[in-house]
Amino acid sequence: MIAGQSPATGRTPGGKNRGVDPADSAGGPPVIPDGLVARVRREGQEGWLNELPDLIVELAERWGLQLGSPFSRGPTVAWVAPAGRVDGIPAVLKVGMPHREARTEAAGLRFFAGQGAVRLLRADEEVFALVEERCEPGNELWDLPVEEGNQVAAELLRRLWRRADETGPIERLIDLAKEWGAGIPRMCHNYPADLVEFGIDLADELGKSQPDPVVLHGDFNPGNVLKSRRGWLSIDCKPLVGEPAFDLGQLLANRLGIDLTWEPEDPDSWPFAPSITLGGLARQVDYFADTLGIERHRVIGWAVVKALAWNWGPATTQVFASLL
Repeated sequence: MIAGQSPATGRTPGGKNRGVDPADSAGGPPVIPDGLVARVRREGQEGWLNELPDLIVELAERWGLQLGSPFSRGPTVAWVAPAGRVDGIPAVLKVGMPHREARTEAAGLRFFAGQGAVRLLRADEEVFALVEERCEPGNELWDLPVEEGNQVAAELLRRLWRRADETGPIERLIDLAKEWGAGIPRMCHNYPADLVEFGIDLADELGKSQPDPVVLHGDFNPGNVLKSRRGWLSIDCKPLVGEPAFDLGQLLANRLGIDLTWEPEDPDSWPFAPSITLGGLARQVDYFADTLGIERHRVIGWAVVKALAWNWGPATTQVFASLL
């Protein structure tokens, strides 16, 4: 991770629709799932964790929320639970651990305005708290066969990607590309030197040569696309202003089947057991490039840059680089 970036999202079995046993929280303070506790402690934010139960209670009282049991998703950096109805809409309360990417989630949802994403119903950005439309039944894109799921993903991305003259606090991909290029040597010091140099050059080249930018989701992966009463919608955006090709890197990495949440002390020991062949990955790249009208080499190039910047491991990075 570079300059406050949070790690990439991997698939967690059980999805976002499975909550902690309601009996655990009846009559007591809000239950904090073990996965959230472990992750926040690893990030060194125990102070925020200690204040979280009181913050949840205060937000529920302020907004008149009827909170249910929190969803349990394994390692995560946000507390999320059903919140009854807000403005007549089934809702969830999301309280995130303060970190860089989460600062502009509300701005992203306001921009998307329910088009391809959940609707934002309430927000207190100072405490990283959002009330969002709840996706019911909440099935993840993972539940669909790969080809059908990729069709849904392409259709959803078309709805999300829109140009905007005014994007407020949302960061620009060109600025992050410069930051990543400067930070990759430190983050990836035990990767092959030629792979690191290749990634630095790619970050510079791609960042400077982007076509007309749109507002990107920023973390578009099968676990962040849920079935709702309005069809398939995206959640957990980490918006950026940049070229569409960037948004596909995360999805393709998850399709590759690597555990992107693995964080051992020795990156050389990272497990690498892809669930699809290189040819299968290449066909998925081709599908998205052709369907969405994006240059294939830019899709793969951004995947290489993100694999390095987010420290997904040398093997994962090399797989994408081999497709160029």
